[in-house]
Amino acid sequence: MDRKRIPIMLAVMFWMVVGGAGAEGSPVVFGMDHAVQSRYQWRGFTLDDSPVLQQGVRAGISGFTAGIWGSFGIGTGPADADEVDYTLDYTRALGPVNLSLGYIVYDFPSADLYSREFYAGLSAAHFLSPRLTWYHDHGDEEKGGGTGDYLEGALEVLTPLGKGPVTWSARVLAGYNRHLFIEGEGLDVTLGTGFNWAVTEKVSISPGIAVTLPFGDLEDPADGGQTRETVVGIKLACAS
Repeated sequence: MDRKRIPIMLAVMFWMVVGGAGAEGSPVVFGMDHAVQSRYQWRGFTLDDSPVLQQGVRAGISGFTAGIWGSFGIGTGPADADEVDYTLDYTRALGPVNLSLGYIVYDFPSADLYSREFYAGLSAAHFLSPRLTWYHDHGDEEKGGGTGDYLEGALEVLTPLGKGPVTWSARVLAGYNRHLFIEGEGLDVTLGTGFNWAVTEKVSISPGIAVTLPFGDLEDPADGGQTRETVVGIKLACAS
């Protein structure tokens, strides 16, 4: 597929969701988001150092969720950094926590590369929104795979601002990288904050800023070679 058609396709699907594709009473839950970011950071790596458009659409039923998500350069970055991901997830409640199992295919159509990974995670409905997820990449390195492991923990605090529709958020993500696109082991920490404005019951707008910090072999110029980066962006989201 022509990579220029993918954002258009996702935009059409977004307005289908806004227009009522997930009608009240339907067993299927739909969601969609559009975001513009100043750059594309992923697990401490810089995948595109120029502005990007990021879009995703998903549908879920009975604990299963299928989604497609893409990142497309709108600045001067290389076209081969464009990415389309396909995800299948199953989540169910186990007492006070939720267990998630899933599979992701990362496709880089312009570079003719791809990678694959499965994951398992735990999360809880707590005021800190704790989440811990283990990812294992088993893609062929010659075709773009990472063949490594990544463990990510996250906490987030949401605070309503008065009685209006705006909420302030602060989050921290910490990841441990073992041989995922690096020879050794490394850590990355992301600190972020932003606001969420519930425009309607279905639509929200969220501006935000985040700082990513690499450590260990991820930062080592002889291995990962990553540096501290700041990302600013804004997201338009819809859920049925």
